[in-house]
Amino acid sequence: MSLLLNIPRSTVSGIITKWKQLGTTVTWPRSGRPSKMTERGQHMLKRTVHRKITNCLKNQ
Repeated sequence: MSLLLNIPRSTVSGIITKWKQLGTTVTWPRSGRPSKMTERGQHMLKRTVHRKITNCLKNQ
């Protein structure tokens, strides 16, 4: 299988083991500090910055 997929044998073994134990190969969320901004907040910030840049360029 690893030769067909061109990935290491240990990776294939890990995926098969995970499937047998959990019945899924989905990666679970890891511990760690959460993001300060949500995806929605990031989108709003990008949109605001784009508007400001556009307005500055128009005023020149």
